[in-house]
Amino acid sequence: MLARVANSLYWAGRYIERSDHLARYLNVNYFSSLDAPNQMARSRKFVLESILFMGGHQFHQVYDESKILYQVGFDRDNPQSILSCIVMGRQNAQKTRHLLSTEVWEAINKYYHFINSYSVDLFVTTGLYDLTTKSGEYVSIIREKIIRTLLRDEVWALLMLGIHIERAFQTVSLLNTKLYDIQKIIGQNPEANDLSHEWATLLRCAEVFDMSKKHHRRLPDKWSTIEFLVLNTFNPKSLINNVEKVQNYIERIGNKQTYTEEMVEFKVGKLAAFFQYLTLSEIKADLPGFLEKVYQDLNEVGKSFEENYLFFKSSSGTHDQQRAFEQN
Repeated sequence: MLARVANSLYWAGRYIERSDHLARYLNVNYFSSLDAPNQMARSRKFVLESILFMGGHQFHQVYDESKILYQVGFDRDNPQSILSCIVMGRQNAQKTRHLLSTEVWEAINKYYHFINSYSVDLFVTTGLYDLTTKSGEYVSIIREKIIRTLLRDEVWALLMLGIHIERAFQTVSLLNTKLYDIQKIIGQNPEANDLSHEWATLLRCAEVFDMSKKHHRRLPDKWSTIEFLVLNTFNPKSLINNVEKVQNYIERIGNKQTYTEEMVEFKVGKLAAFFQYLTLSEIKADLPGFLEKVYQDLNEVGKSFEENYLFFKSSSGTHDQQRAFEQN
């Protein structure tokens, strides 16, 4: 397979998955604030700052809700908007149309046309729930069509690799964003001790609130939530689960017998082994440091994969964001 074709498949998976996470975070955080027990968590400024932080955007001097919703939803100049992600995902899929099933292509195309034709004025006034909910439904259909209709070959493996490495990145971003939110709440009220609503919101952003409740049989707290999103092997959104999937797809694509430490197979294997023997007490010792390490390790795996298989060279440190701009 040509490197540029593999590149398009990989990034189609990443951008489609990213659009789903952005839409869900916008939906859950915006509407969960309506019944938040903490006064600060109910404020518009708090919610909008959380949404901006998740998307890696600059904070505003004046918090105009409609402008911020436009920025994260429909701004074509913002590569981290929902519209930009599906536009870039579709562009990459279009380059590999001959390798995709009709069902996969039509599902991607329907999602693109739904977002592209949606009224911006409606979205920033009363359409936020409708658009973000339907975005999640469209992405679920795309994933289902990929799983059900494609041969288990390199095309399928590249799309699935993109999906799972993006999911791992987004889980780290979700954790970082919610920790940022909680830090602000505690900064305003140091005696705040019931933060179960915030942890429940985080789990809902990852679509695993009900399964976490089933697993733990109690209201979520800090460490039960982090354990579920990082170390629980039965949780399809957990970091350990998705790192293992990334390792499997990379090894399937490469099909090499021996590795050197410069190879992506070695780097992702080392990361998978790190998670395999990781304990919650180690995470508790330095949670911010842990999340930073995982983000950098995932970034290194993604960069190394492109350099090894897609012949794309990028500077260290800004790989993910840089690639998003370049694809646009």
